[in-house]
Amino acid sequence: MSRDAALTPETVRVEANISFPVPGARTETIHVAVISELTAAYILPGMLDKELSYTTAAGAKEGTVILTLDGPFTLSNIFQLQSELRTLKPACLIMDLTSVPYMDSAGLGVVMNYFVSAQGSGRKFMLVGVNDRVQALLQMTKVDAVLSTWESVEAAQSQA
Repeated sequence: MSRDAALTPETVRVEANISFPVPGARTETIHVAVISELTAAYILPGMLDKELSYTTAAGAKEGTVILTLDGPFTLSNIFQLQSELRTLKPACLIMDLTSVPYMDSAGLGVVMNYFVSAQGSGRKFMLVGVNDRVQALLQMTKVDAVLSTWESVEAAQSQA
């Protein structure tokens, strides 16, 4: 298949229900339905081969953990991180996405699952270093309205 043949428009419909606790002992549910005509993206050589790696470090305040991700946050590489997040329950988790070039819906699902879990347990969850491409995903799915994003780890830690 030629590169031009791969760039044909497609109609895509994505729907999701996202529930999260709100102060006052009630739960809000956001129903997101996005219908979009997309052009298939050209994948640069080596992009699919890149692994997602991550490190954790103690934050400046007690009970704060900084989780730094490096690499694409996609279905093909989320499972180890997802498993780790099930046991990582600090009072405040700062997820640094500075070195994440892109995220797909599976990566967003991991973020939202952690957000809902943190909210339900009275913990804080903050995203840092969200690039334009990831920000577009957050806006398109309307979750930018509920997620806390910060420009830097230092800025997030000041609010942790």
